[in-house]
Amino acid sequence: MQNTPPIELSFPFEILNSFVSGNTAIDIPRLILKDLSETVPFLECYGFRWDHEADREELEKIRKTAIEFIEVELLTGIDLSMPREVSSQKDVRLLLLWASDLEHKYQKWACAILRVGHTLSHCYSHFNDRYGGEIRKQVFSRFEEHLHRENDSLYLGAEHPIELLEFEAKPQKPLFSIVLKLLHKPENVASGIFDRIGVRFITKNRFDALLVVRYLRRHNIVMFANVKPSRSRNTLVDIPLLENALNKLHGLSRDEALTEIRKQVAASDYPGPAQPSYNPYSNANYHSIQFTCRQLIRVDEPEPARFFFPFEIQILDEQSYLTSRTGYASHSLYKERQKEAARERVLADLLKQSPEQA
Repeated sequence: MQNTPPIELSFPFEILNSFVSGNTAIDIPRLILKDLSETVPFLECYGFRWDHEADREELEKIRKTAIEFIEVELLTGIDLSMPREVSSQKDVRLLLLWASDLEHKYQKWACAILRVGHTLSHCYSHFNDRYGGEIRKQVFSRFEEHLHRENDSLYLGAEHPIELLEFEAKPQKPLFSIVLKLLHKPENVASGIFDRIGVRFITKNRFDALLVVRYLRRHNIVMFANVKPSRSRNTLVDIPLLENALNKLHGLSRDEALTEIRKQVAASDYPGPAQPSYNPYSNANYHSIQFTCRQLIRVDEPEPARFFFPFEIQILDEQSYLTSRTGYASHSLYKERQKEAARERVLADLLKQSPEQA
């Protein structure tokens, strides 16, 4: 007979490890709720009061959106479908109990819905929801006032303007894109999403990408002291090589020096990242300069507020941009890699079962 510790000394080790060992909560294979009376304080600790109608409505919205995400993003194209008994179960408390019972027929499906529901509950940003329009206005206006068109060409700056092939302002990351991104992040919380909004510069060549960075700093469009170091990534220009090449340019005019340095940078190999990529699903053939900057946002209405909001800046040269649109480094395949990782994480053992078992 196997010895078991007294109930007072037993632990749900999978949940314990999410506290003390850094394991991710949504990777836990089950909950440990025994009856309906335990689901109410569980939800309240989560932030939802079951006796408040508004909170129940919010939970229902999250449940429906989670099911839609699973069906649209994760089940499309594979031989697996969610049982109607699962998708039609509107009582989140029962889903919590199903997810706690390893013998329940729909335990794994309940876990899948709750994993996505958990992720959705972290997707909503108070600052973005309340001040989103003003945030985008204040961030984008700092860039747009320095752009101008001339003879169908786009330029950054007036004196010694930098020719751009394109400037893109990303107004708002779609909800399902945020969910996909969170589902391949270990921490799985939206405070780690720094590209809800962002801008992208596409230059004619690689050296001009650095001229863009220099222009942004010189004209105080972004504050270098507000750049988040762990989010900076350069796989476009070899900086030590560039520094060495610049030190050898003597006696040349500005235009001659620019021509020579552009030629040398173009002929050089792409550098590896200065640090490990913060996005494991980016392909090594995707070359860019990327960094995240925080900007102080001030608003007067509906009430005075002052806070920092992060946004991402990407700079690519023409060749890198074209590469990002085709082949293994393309954005569409990048999204597929994200989706496959999310599918494995959310559906877990359901993918290993036969259709009859699922």
